[in-house]
Formats: sequence, structure tokens, C-alpha cells
Amino acid sequence: MVRNLLKSASLVMMFTLLLVGCSDDEEMKNGVTELEEAHDFAEAFLTKFYDTENVTVDLENPDEMIDYMNEFKAYLTEEEFDELNTTRQFLIPLEITEARNSPLTIKDMDVAAESETDDEVKATFTVQLASLQDEASGDIEVKGDMTIEREEDDKLMISRYYHNGLPLDESELEE
Repeated sequence: MVRNLLKSASLVMMFTLLLVGCSDDEEMKNGVTELEEAHDFAEAFLTKFYDTENVTVDLENPDEMIDYMNEFKAYLTEEEFDELNTTRQFLIPLEITEARNSPLTIKDMDVAAESETDDEVKATFTVQLASLQDEASGDIEVKGDMTIEREEDDKLMISRYYHNGLPLDESELEE
């Protein structure tokens, strides 16, 4: 009887610890907090956006450019994709690569959460880009911010993205 009582007490204690452990402010999913998941998602997007080392797109071939730009749909809400696509933002790193005749690589990246609610994380970022074969051109520092939301299907998507620091026209690219 004492043995059964100890087993029951142990089960109640383990259940209580489990409830207390799971009621942390940040919900855990497979050992990763939602904030960490958003951080990793932001870094994956920024790497896809800025690192052109393994990208081979002919900027004279519209079909290749469209296929490349469509790869970003996995990261962005439809509205934000349309906004960035309309302004050809996805092609700017490729145009810099072409102008420098050297792929861009990420030298350093920092993503920091600025605010967090149940369904979104607002983050700022700084990305330091370097040309692989053209050190004389110097590094490019890009700063910006983004809002990452959890969609109804539990998927993370960027609903707002802004950056500055990239040259936007050919006269700036040639400097």
C-alpha cells in the first residue's frame, strides 16, 4: 500500500513538473522556442536573398529570372512577395554580383527580435556582404527590419520586409 501511494505521489509530482515546464512564456516545439524558430527563418531568408555564391541566373533570360524570383514565395506572404517582386528587389544582389564580376557572400549577419506577440515577431537585421573575388570593391552593409508572422497553417511567413544599404542603380554599382 505504501508502495502504491509512493507511485501515485511520484506520478502526480511528474505531471505537475511537466505542466510547469510546459507553461513557460515561450512555447516549445521540438525543443525550439517560437522566437528561435523565427530567428532561424529570418536567417534562412536573408541567406537566400543576399548570398549569390551558388546562384546561376542569366539576367538576360526572363524565364530564369522569374523562376529565381519565385523561389522567394516560400518565405513571404503573397502581398509582400508582390511588393518586392514589382520593385525587382530579388535581383539587386545578382546585379551587384554581375557589376562586380564576383559573387556576394555573407561575411556577418545579426538578427535581433525587437518585439514579439502571440502571432508575430518584429526583427531588425544587419548583414555584412563581401565580394568573393573583388575585395577592392569593399563590403556592403545592409540594415533593415522585417515582420514574421505565423500563418493559419502554422507556417512562418514574412509579411513586411525593408532594407537599406544596397546600391539601387547602375551608377552606384560602378562606384
